[in-house]
Amino acid sequence: MICVVAASSGFMWQSYVPTLALLVSDDFGKDITWVGWLYLAFVGTSIIGSMSLHQHLRCLTPYTLLILGYSLRGISGAMHGFGALMHNSASLPLLILSRVVHGYTILLFPLSVVWIGAREAADNRQSALAERNAFSTIGIFLGIVVGGSLSAVLPTSLQAGAAPGFLNIITSLAMILWLRVGFADRAMIPMKPKGGGGDEDEYVPWLHINLVGFSQFFGWVGFVAIEGSLSLIVVHSYGFSHRDVLAVWAPTSAAMLGGTFLFSRLHRAKWSAWSIAVFGVVALPIGVVSLFFGTVRGMLGASRYYSESSLMVVLFALGLGSLLFAFAITNTLFNGLLMQHLQPHQQARFQTPVQTLAAVGRGIGPFMGTVLMQTGDQRHPGLGAPLMLAFAFTAIAMSILVPFAFGSRFFDPPPPKTMW
Repeated sequence: MICVVAASSGFMWQSYVPTLALLVSDDFGKDITWVGWLYLAFVGTSIIGSMSLHQHLRCLTPYTLLILGYSLRGISGAMHGFGALMHNSASLPLLILSRVVHGYTILLFPLSVVWIGAREAADNRQSALAERNAFSTIGIFLGIVVGGSLSAVLPTSLQAGAAPGFLNIITSLAMILWLRVGFADRAMIPMKPKGGGGDEDEYVPWLHINLVGFSQFFGWVGFVAIEGSLSLIVVHSYGFSHRDVLAVWAPTSAAMLGGTFLFSRLHRAKWSAWSIAVFGVVALPIGVVSLFFGTVRGMLGASRYYSESSLMVVLFALGLGSLLFAFAITNTLFNGLLMQHLQPHQQARFQTPVQTLAAVGRGIGPFMGTVLMQTGDQRHPGLGAPLMLAFAFTAIAMSILVPFAFGSRFFDPPPPKTMW
């Protein structure tokens, strides 16, 4: 059940991504830092929503929260669509307000993590999380493909930028109808241990809470910095039109989807967590070499912007794909390890701050990415994109390598007495 929610949530946000930056920078005549402000508005309220999840679950069922969340997303879609098409002084305030309303509903992402942790047996949580993340990544991929296709099919970036808002209205209505008949869980999430009693002596996996929180923050900083700026790089650095953004979005999104599916397959094959993490670590040097030859070297050899050769674009997509593959496989793995260490009644209490750190990362990432692009290009034409990519690569690499460095202390399963 929760997989459908994850897929639709990924689709609804990512359908905006390929066209949002172009809509603001091209049609509204704003510099690229405005894209960062839009993301900051989005994630600012997503932080508030994530932080409030624990309190919401004290008085609301997951079913009620889902209905409220999709209702708000439909409203935000209307604000975005009409705000874009109006194309006047009220447009940008409406776009920002749309991101604010949509941002609050991002609490549905940590809600799905908490739901799995509270409802599934300990030995099945990683498999359930892998399935949820696979569906979420499918939604992300389809959202990007649809957004990129709208950009390719519609005659102007203005129309392409407005279309995801109306698409999200339709998706929100469809999800509300499905929830009423397809989501059978109407119970509250447990907040106390079975049999009552205090929690003074219960096991709390602080090492995993801290390391996964660190990984969530830096991993999402890097990923969303790329996500928020990729269309700008393709159009302004490679000289492509808004119709060509799908050429880079599709393979990089497919690589992220591949990382999620690979984790699921390896986990079902009983690979150890340590062995699975090695795949992410190995993908990092592939990414850095490909990105170097696909961006930095191209910048140094070009008079102003990058070379537009097909090889450069292939190397660029390979580098990004390797980086996002590494992020996808380890993000699922690390979240699954924490979920396995937490007891059902601990999920909301401890997953809420961890997932909130991810929301903070989603806010800082695109703002930092667009600021770095703007600053770099002012210093030297074409420097902005490599500077942003170096920042994003470093953040994602830290999110993988720091927990990996703790070895068996991090990757070993929880003590048997904590298994529920």
